[in-house]
Amino acid sequence: MIDTGMLRASILTLLYLAGGGAAAADTITCKSLDGQVTADLDVPFTGDGDGGSAVAVRVGTPHFALSTEAKDHAERVAFSEVAYDRISVGLESPNSGSMTFTIDIVRTSHARPGDGPDTGVVVAGFTRIAGFGTAIVTCQGW
Repeated sequence: MIDTGMLRASILTLLYLAGGGAAAADTITCKSLDGQVTADLDVPFTGDGDGGSAVAVRVGTPHFALSTEAKDHAERVAFSEVAYDRISVGLESPNSGSMTFTIDIVRTSHARPGDGPDTGVVVAGFTRIAGFGTAIVTCQGW
């Protein structure tokens, strides 16, 4: 007799594996040069590190915080462009309207012969925050 529970679990596992499984999100953490602005972007990259979109964004300043994960008055991702070497994300807020927050970051490297693939990697860019201003950021986690 065939155990239908085991059969269903096996079929679901096969479908999951055939579809490549769910992509785990990497958290990219950015901080302004003066330490006043922080931004965390959760981005599930495809297998080759290209594509995808930001699924969650958290921003902090000395005066306020923004988040797509807040229970009340959460910001919404207005646009998200993710490529191998560039990420651009914008948030809209129910309180202040469109483009409450934007971030543009790029990833580049200057590896020397014989160095590993992730040596010399620099991730940097800038943010624009309504009611706060513009800040240059450096980032880790990508």
